[in-house]
Formats: sequence, C-alpha cells, structure tokens
Amino acid sequence: MNTVTLELNKEQMDIVLDFYEDFYIENNNPHAIARAKIDDCVITFFKSGKVVFQGENASYEASIWQDFNSRNNNNNNNNNNNNNNHQENTIPSSYIITTHGGSDEVGTGDYFGPISVAATYVNNEDIKYLIELGVKDSKKLSDDKILEIAPKIISKIKYVQLCVDNSKYNELVTKGFNMNKIKAYLHNQALILLIRKNNLVNPRIIVDQFAEKDLYYSYLNGVNEVYRNIEFMTKAESISPAVAAASIIARYSFLKHWELIEKHYNITIPKGAGAAVDTFGQLFIKIHGIDEFKKICKYNFKNTEKILNSLNKLF
Repeated sequence: MNTVTLELNKEQMDIVLDFYEDFYIENNNPHAIARAKIDDCVITFFKSGKVVFQGENASYEASIWQDFNSRNNNNNNNNNNNNNNHQENTIPSSYIITTHGGSDEVGTGDYFGPISVAATYVNNEDIKYLIELGVKDSKKLSDDKILEIAPKIISKIKYVQLCVDNSKYNELVTKGFNMNKIKAYLHNQALILLIRKNNLVNPRIIVDQFAEKDLYYSYLNGVNEVYRNIEFMTKAESISPAVAAASIIARYSFLKHWELIEKHYNITIPKGAGAAVDTFGQLFIKIHGIDEFKKICKYNFKNTEKILNSLNKLF
C-alpha cells in the first residue's frame, strides 16, 4: 500500500477538507478530523495538520496538493510588480511545441451530467494556432469561452470525443467499475480511435494523469487493444497543447449534453456536487420520480444518500 503524508496549515486544511466533503467515510480515529475515500485512495485528515493518503492511487491524489504550500505562500512574492501585462499568455519553457497527441476528461466530479473524454493530435501549425487562440486548461476558461472557441478547435485539428451518460455510468458501477477504471477505458478507447482514424504510427501521447501508470494499465486488463506509448503527466494541460485542446473539447461536449438534459426536463440543473445539487435532487425526484432521477445522476456518489435521507424525513 502506498502512503504519502502532507502537512498543511489551517487555511489549507479547510480548503482540502471542503474539496473532499462529498467523499467522506466513517471516522473512528480520535486524532482525525475526518476521513474520505476516492477511487483507490483513503485520505485521513489529522488534527495536527497532517493529511495522510493511503492506497494504490495515493501518490497521484497527493500530487494534487503537494505544491499547495508554495502556491499559497509564494504567490504574492513571485508575481509582485513583475507581471503587469499578460503573463497568462506566456509560453513556459516546458511547453511542448512538437507534434504529439493527448487526452483529458471532464464531468467526473459532477453529480449530474455525463463523463466526457477527448483525444487530440496536433502538429506544429496546429500548436501555433492553439497558442494564438489562447487555448489552455478548460478549468481556467469560462463556459462561455469554451462554447466560443471549441468549434474553432474542432474545425482545425484531429480529434476524437467520447461521452458516457449517467445511465451507462450507473450500469458500469453495478458491474464493479470504479471511476478511474471508467476513465481508463474511455481514454484508451479514444486514443485507439484517434490513431486508427488518422493512420498514426506509434505516436507520442500525453495523458493528464489521474492514476499511477501501472494502476492505469491494470484497469485495462482483459481489453483487447491497449495503447501503451503514453507519457502520464500531472497538470498536463499546462505543458501539452494537445491535452489542453482535449480538455476544451471534452468540456464543450459536456456542456452541450448538459443543455440537452435541461431542455428535455425543462429545468435548470446545478453543476458540481455541493448542497445546491442535493436540494435540486429532492425537487427533481418529487417531480419526475426516482427512475428518471437515476438516468441523470451518478447514483454511487454520497449525494444520493443525503438526498434520499432528506426525502425520507419529509414523508
């Protein structure tokens, strides 16, 4: 079992606790504030300020927060008076400017809405175009901006996009799939289709890392065709224009599917997995019933228990 320990101050601890709120599990440790479980990692938050990540996916999950202290403590010093113009458009020295492919996913943290994965393949001209367009990680762009630039990207570069609605997601969960296994299947399928569609020969591929390399491939045991020339990188969207473009295309598909769901039920649905989602879930079930509800939600999320418990108290 992999174990990684981080030390956080109170402000940082509060942010991380809030991030994992919907993944809390029972906590019997008197020295711990809370415990959470996400995919193949159990996270224990200690009163001392230590956060311990344990499990096969511990290294990746901890890597999300490993530069947390330096980001928070040095942000003002590093940027004071030196970044008055448009630093967000500055291309870092690590940025990949040669031909390569990449994939990314969105929707895995949303209780409602599909999981969307996209894979792209870009050459030097494509990369120049993406840079001029201001392409970066979709999480840093507003939904309006995504809807504006994604069609331009789609018309220019090679890509494949896949989407799993929540009916299919829930079916896979009942068959023993966890979120990371679903993501691994989708990434692999998107990459295989991208390579076939464009007659690519063993291309360089970068995947925004969501699991350790060996664990990623273990999820694909039994799959007939697995692409293996992959470089797994954390924060890959800031290094790879192919991953950044894939992130935007995936988000665009997610938003368009979201619009269809809202149009079908003639209702506005909150994104994410917070308290607003729980309140909406109760309302939706009252109007449309539990069977329709299961079609649009990720039923194994902790939100389901909260929503059903609140409904039971009302009746």
